[in-house]
Amino acid sequence: MTAPVYVFICTKTTYDVVVPQADANVSRFMRRVHNGFSAISGGFLQAGDLKLRPTTRAFANHLLCDGSVLFIEDFPQLAELLGTTFGGDGITTFALPNYFDDVLAIPPLTVTQTVDPGSVGVDQEPTEPTAPGETGGTQGGNPPSGGRPRIVSDFET
Repeated sequence: MTAPVYVFICTKTTYDVVVPQADANVSRFMRRVHNGFSAISGGFLQAGDLKLRPTTRAFANHLLCDGSVLFIEDFPQLAELLGTTFGGDGITTFALPNYFDDVLAIPPLTVTQTVDPGSVGVDQEPTEPTAPGETGGTQGGNPPSGGRPRIVSDFET
C-alpha cells in the first residue's frame, strides 16, 4: 500500500528574504541568519506553484487543493491566476482545484543495464585500451570512455 500524497498551492508570490540585524540573543540571531540564507538558496515562491506533501498539515502561504471556494479579497494573486477555472463566481469568489482524492500515477523505473565484465586469464597480462569505448588495462582506461586518463609526468617526453 502506498502512502497518500497531498497537493498544496501557493497563495502569493514571495520575495521577502531578510538577513537580520545584530541581536543580543545569539541563538535567535543565528536561527534568523540560517533562515535567511535557506530562503535565498531555495529561491522564491510564486502564486500557483504546487507542492506535494505526505500530510494535510498546513504551512505558510499554501492551501490544500481540495476544491474549496474562497473569497477573492483574501487571496488576490491566486484568484487572478486561477480565475473561475475551478469554480466560483469570479466577482467575489474563486475555487481551488480539487486534487484531494486523485491518485498520482508514478511510472515504474524500467532502466536496465548490461555489463560485460570481460575476462583475463590467469597467465595473461591486461592490455592497454586502444579504441574509444574500451576500458580497463594497466592505466585505467581510455579517457573518452570515462576511464582514468594516463598520468604523464614531467620526466616523460
